[in-house]
Amino acid sequence: MKRILLVEDNEDQRRLIRDVFRTTNPDYVVEEAATGNEAAVKLSASEYDLVLMDHHLPGRDGLELLGELRKSGSRAPVVMMTADNNPHVTIEAMRLGISDFVLKEGPFQINLPAVTQRVLEKEDMEKALAKAQLDSQFQAAKLANLGKILSEVLHEVRNPLSIISTSLETLRDAKDKDKALSRVLELMLRNAERARQLINSLLDFSRPNEYSFKESDLAPLVSELAGHLKLKCDRQDIKLTVENGQTLPKIPLDIQHMKGAVLNLLLNAIEAMPDGGSLQVSLGHDGETRRVRLDISDTGVGIRPEDRRHLFERYFTTKAHGTGLGLIITHDVVTRHHGSIHVSSAPGKGTTFTIFLPVDGRP
Repeated sequence: MKRILLVEDNEDQRRLIRDVFRTTNPDYVVEEAATGNEAAVKLSASEYDLVLMDHHLPGRDGLELLGELRKSGSRAPVVMMTADNNPHVTIEAMRLGISDFVLKEGPFQINLPAVTQRVLEKEDMEKALAKAQLDSQFQAAKLANLGKILSEVLHEVRNPLSIISTSLETLRDAKDKDKALSRVLELMLRNAERARQLINSLLDFSRPNEYSFKESDLAPLVSELAGHLKLKCDRQDIKLTVENGQTLPKIPLDIQHMKGAVLNLLLNAIEAMPDGGSLQVSLGHDGETRRVRLDISDTGVGIRPEDRRHLFERYFTTKAHGTGLGLIITHDVVTRHHGSIHVSSAPGKGTTFTIFLPVDGRP
C-alpha cells in the first residue's frame, strides 16, 4: 500500500483527484494538505511514497516546498501539477529533483493515477538497482578480503588447537591423572570454544547474504537467547534481566540472521564483565516513529571514546583475541532490516547498544 500526499488548495480539485484515485487504484492511500505550510508540517512528521503538489499554493509555493523537502534529505518522488508551462519553473523544478509534471488542462485528473504509477514503478526499480549494486559491492569486498581473513583465522585457530593437543599429552603423561584432569579439561574447553567462535565468525562473514523475511515478534527471539545464556551468566555472577513492558508489533525479520546479530551483542556484553555485573535487555515500541527498539546494556569495562568511532570497521577489535568481524556482521544484519544500531559507553561504567527496526520494514 502506497501513501500519497496531495497538496492542492482548491477543495473541489482535491475531491475530484481523491475520487479518481479511489476508483482507479484503491491501494493508494491519499492524504491531503490545502496549503504549503500544512504540507510542510505533514512531511516533517511522516514519510510518503509520493508527493502530488500544485505549483501555486498559499503560504509556500510548490518550488519552495520542493526545495525544503530536498534540504531535509527526503528523496521522495514529487509530481507537480501546474497550469503554467513556464520554462523557468520547469528548469528549477528539475534542478531540485522533480519526478514529473502534469499540466492542469482539461480533465487532467484522470491521468494522475497513471503518472503516479509510472513514477512509483521507476522509483522501485531504481531502489532495486541500488540495492543490487550495494550487494554486489559488499560481496566483492568480502571476496577481496576473504583470503586475508582466512589466513588470520587459521592462524588464530592453530593456537587453541595446539593448546588442546599439549593438554592431552600432559594428561596422558601425568602420574596423578585425577588431579590433572580438571585443569586440562578446563583448558581444552576454553580453547575449543575459542576455535568454534573463530570458525563461526569466518562462516558468518563468508556466507551469501540471502535473507528471508517473515512478519515476526522480536520478543520471543530475545527471550530464547536470554534463556540459553542464563547459565553462562550465573557462572560469571552476572544478573541477566529482560524487560518488555508492552506488546510489540510484528516486524519483517530474518530470524536466523537477527538471532546471530543479537547473540553477538549479548556475548560481547558478557565478555565485558569478567568480574560479574548486570546485563539488562529491554524491548519497546515507539508508535510515533513506528520503530521497535532493543537495548542491551551492561555494567562492564566500557569502551573508550577513541575506540567507539571504529567499532563497526572491519578488522577493528578491542579484544586480545578478537577477529574484528562480529560487530561488522551485526551492523550488516541490522542494515539489511532497514534498521540502525547505536552505541553509548563510558569507560568503567558500561555500554549500551541500541537497535531500531522499522515496523513496516522500510528505511
